[in-house]
Amino acid sequence: MKPFRTLVAGVCALAIALPAAAAPCVQPVEKAGFDLHAFQSRLMVVALTCQEEGGAANGYNGMVRRFQHDLKGAYDRVIGHFRRNGGNRKFDDYVTNLANTQAQENLSQGDHLCRNYAQTWQKVGGFQNVSELVELAATAPSQNFYPLEVCAARPARPAAAAQPHHRPRPAARPAQ
Repeated sequence: MKPFRTLVAGVCALAIALPAAAAPCVQPVEKAGFDLHAFQSRLMVVALTCQEEGGAANGYNGMVRRFQHDLKGAYDRVIGHFRRNGGNRKFDDYVTNLANTQAQENLSQGDHLCRNYAQTWQKVGGFQNVSELVELAATAPSQNFYPLEVCAARPARPAAAAQPHHRPRPAARPAQ
Protein backbone atom coordinates (compact mmCIF):
# COMPACT_ATOMS: atom_id res chain seq x y z
CA MET A 1 0.00 0.00 0.00
CA LYS A 2 2.92 2.39 0.72
CA PRO A 3 4.32 2.34 -2.87
CA PHE A 4 0.83 3.09 -4.20
CA ARG A 5 0.45 6.05 -1.85
CA THR A 6 3.87 7.34 -2.83
CA LEU A 7 2.96 7.11 -6.51
CA VAL A 8 -0.38 8.85 -5.98
CA ALA A 9 1.33 11.56 -3.90
CA GLY A 10 3.83 12.21 -6.69
CA VAL A 11 1.16 12.42 -9.38
CA CYS A 12 -0.91 14.71 -7.18
CA ALA A 13 1.99 16.99 -6.42
CA LEU A 14 2.72 17.32 -10.13
CA ALA A 15 -0.89 18.08 -10.99
CA ILE A 16 -1.20 20.64 -8.22
CA ALA A 17 1.99 22.35 -9.34
CA LEU A 18 0.63 22.97 -12.82
CA PRO A 19 -0.43 26.58 -13.28
CA ALA A 20 -4.15 27.23 -13.20
CA ALA A 21 -5.81 29.95 -15.20
CA ALA A 22 -8.14 32.30 -13.41
CA ALA A 23 -11.68 31.01 -13.54
CA PRO A 24 -14.51 33.24 -14.74
CA CYS A 25 -17.16 34.15 -12.21
CA VAL A 26 -20.12 31.82 -11.71
CA GLN A 27 -23.76 32.30 -10.85
CA PRO A 28 -24.85 31.12 -7.36
CA VAL A 29 -26.55 28.03 -8.79
CA GLU A 30 -23.33 27.12 -10.62
CA LYS A 31 -21.31 27.61 -7.42
CA ALA A 32 -23.65 25.21 -5.61
CA GLY A 33 -23.16 22.77 -8.50
CA PHE A 34 -19.38 23.01 -8.22
CA ASP A 35 -19.54 22.53 -4.44
CA LEU A 36 -21.80 19.50 -4.69
CA HIS A 37 -19.81 17.92 -7.53
CA ALA A 38 -16.51 18.46 -5.68
CA PHE A 39 -17.99 17.02 -2.49
CA GLN A 40 -19.26 13.95 -4.33
CA SER A 41 -15.81 13.52 -5.86
CA ARG A 42 -14.18 13.82 -2.42
CA LEU A 43 -16.51 11.22 -0.96
CA MET A 44 -15.94 8.91 -3.92
CA VAL A 45 -12.16 9.04 -3.39
CA VAL A 46 -12.65 8.33 0.32
CA ALA A 47 -15.05 5.46 -0.40
CA LEU A 48 -12.62 3.90 -2.88
CA THR A 49 -9.78 4.25 -0.40
CA CYS A 50 -11.65 3.00 2.66
CA GLN A 51 -13.97 0.45 1.01
CA GLU A 52 -15.99 -1.06 3.90
CA GLU A 53 -14.08 0.60 6.74
CA GLY A 54 -16.29 3.06 8.57
CA GLY A 55 -19.23 2.36 6.26
CA ALA A 56 -17.59 4.16 3.33
CA ALA A 57 -18.84 2.09 0.40
CA ASN A 58 -22.40 1.79 1.72
CA GLY A 59 -22.44 5.46 2.68
CA TYR A 60 -21.29 6.62 -0.72
CA ASN A 61 -23.52 4.26 -2.68
CA GLY A 62 -26.55 5.22 -0.57
CA MET A 63 -25.88 8.92 -1.09
CA VAL A 64 -25.57 8.48 -4.86
CA ARG A 65 -28.79 6.46 -5.06
CA ARG A 66 -30.76 8.87 -2.88
CA PHE A 67 -29.57 12.08 -4.54
CA GLN A 68 -28.89 10.77 -8.05
CA HIS A 69 -30.97 13.42 -9.80
CA ASP A 70 -29.41 16.29 -7.83
CA LEU A 71 -25.86 15.00 -8.30
CA LYS A 72 -26.49 14.73 -12.04
CA GLY A 73 -27.78 18.32 -12.04
CA ALA A 74 -24.63 19.49 -10.25
CA TYR A 75 -22.49 17.66 -12.80
CA ASP A 76 -24.48 19.24 -15.63
CA ARG A 77 -23.92 22.74 -14.19
CA VAL A 78 -20.18 22.13 -13.91
CA ILE A 79 -19.83 20.75 -17.43
CA GLY A 80 -22.06 23.57 -18.73
CA HIS A 81 -19.68 26.09 -17.16
CA PHE A 82 -16.75 24.53 -18.98
CA ARG A 83 -18.61 24.33 -22.28
CA ARG A 84 -18.96 28.10 -22.09
CA ASN A 85 -15.44 28.62 -20.71
CA GLY A 86 -12.82 26.44 -22.31
CA GLY A 87 -14.42 23.26 -23.55
CA ASN A 88 -13.92 19.59 -22.81
CA ARG A 89 -10.17 19.82 -22.29
CA LYS A 90 -10.61 22.38 -19.51
CA PHE A 91 -13.30 20.19 -17.95
CA ASP A 92 -11.06 17.13 -18.14
CA ASP A 93 -8.22 19.11 -16.54
CA TYR A 94 -10.59 20.28 -13.80
CA VAL A 95 -11.79 16.74 -13.00
CA THR A 96 -8.23 15.38 -12.96
CA ASN A 97 -6.95 18.18 -10.74
CA LEU A 98 -9.95 17.82 -8.44
CA ALA A 99 -9.35 14.11 -7.91
CA ASN A 100 -5.60 14.61 -7.49
CA THR A 101 -6.03 17.43 -5.00
CA GLN A 102 -8.49 15.40 -2.99
CA ALA A 103 -6.28 12.31 -3.07
CA GLN A 104 -3.38 14.43 -1.82
CA GLU A 105 -5.51 15.83 1.01
CA ASN A 106 -6.65 12.32 1.89
CA LEU A 107 -3.06 11.05 1.95
CA SER A 108 -2.19 13.79 4.41
CA GLN A 109 -4.65 12.22 6.86
CA GLY A 110 -2.76 8.93 6.74
CA ASP A 111 -4.28 6.03 8.63
CA HIS A 112 -6.93 8.32 10.16
CA LEU A 113 -8.74 9.01 6.87
CA CYS A 114 -11.40 6.32 7.15
CA ARG A 115 -12.02 7.02 10.81
CA ASN A 116 -12.24 10.76 10.09
CA TYR A 117 -15.01 10.20 7.54
CA ALA A 118 -17.09 7.71 9.56
CA GLN A 119 -19.20 10.56 10.96
CA THR A 120 -19.66 12.03 7.50
CA TRP A 121 -21.21 8.79 6.26
CA GLN A 122 -23.59 8.74 9.24
CA LYS A 123 -24.51 12.37 8.69
CA VAL A 124 -25.11 11.93 4.95
CA GLY A 125 -27.11 8.78 5.58
CA GLY A 126 -29.51 10.72 7.79
CA PHE A 127 -30.17 13.55 5.34
CA GLN A 128 -33.82 13.94 4.41
CA ASN A 129 -33.32 16.26 1.45
CA VAL A 130 -30.64 17.50 -0.87
CA SER A 131 -30.45 20.95 0.71
CA GLU A 132 -28.72 19.33 3.70
CA LEU A 133 -26.18 17.75 1.36
CA VAL A 134 -25.64 21.05 -0.48
CA GLU A 135 -25.08 22.83 2.84
CA LEU A 136 -22.50 20.26 3.93
CA ALA A 137 -20.82 20.44 0.52
CA ALA A 138 -20.55 24.23 0.79
CA THR A 139 -18.63 23.90 4.08
CA ALA A 140 -16.24 21.21 2.79
CA PRO A 141 -12.66 22.20 2.01
CA SER A 142 -12.59 24.23 -1.17
CA GLN A 143 -10.80 23.46 -4.38
CA ASN A 144 -7.95 25.93 -4.43
CA PHE A 145 -6.69 25.03 -7.92
CA TYR A 146 -9.87 26.40 -9.56
CA PRO A 147 -11.06 29.31 -7.46
CA LEU A 148 -14.66 30.29 -7.98
CA GLU A 149 -16.00 33.76 -7.48
CA VAL A 150 -19.72 34.31 -7.53
CA CYS A 151 -20.56 36.96 -10.12
CA ALA A 152 -21.68 40.31 -8.84
CA ALA A 153 -25.41 40.88 -9.14
CA ARG A 154 -26.32 42.67 -12.31
CA PRO A 155 -27.75 46.12 -11.74
CA ALA A 156 -31.46 46.37 -12.44
CA ARG A 157 -32.30 48.14 -15.64
CA PRO A 158 -34.24 51.37 -15.30
CA ALA A 159 -37.95 50.97 -15.97
CA ALA A 160 -37.82 53.18 -19.07
CA ALA A 161 -35.01 51.14 -20.57
CA ALA A 162 -36.87 47.93 -19.86
CA GLN A 163 -39.79 48.97 -22.06
CA PRO A 164 -39.45 48.07 -25.72
CA HIS A 165 -39.18 51.02 -28.08
CA HIS A 166 -42.20 51.24 -30.34
CA ARG A 167 -42.15 52.93 -33.68
CA PRO A 168 -45.31 54.70 -34.66
CA ARG A 169 -47.26 52.74 -37.20
CA PRO A 170 -47.64 54.36 -40.56
CA ALA A 171 -51.10 55.72 -41.16
CA ALA A 172 -53.40 53.38 -42.97
CA ARG A 173 -53.80 54.16 -46.63
CA PRO A 174 -57.26 54.94 -47.80
CA ALA A 175 -58.94 52.14 -49.68
CA GLN A 176 -59.11 52.69 -53.45
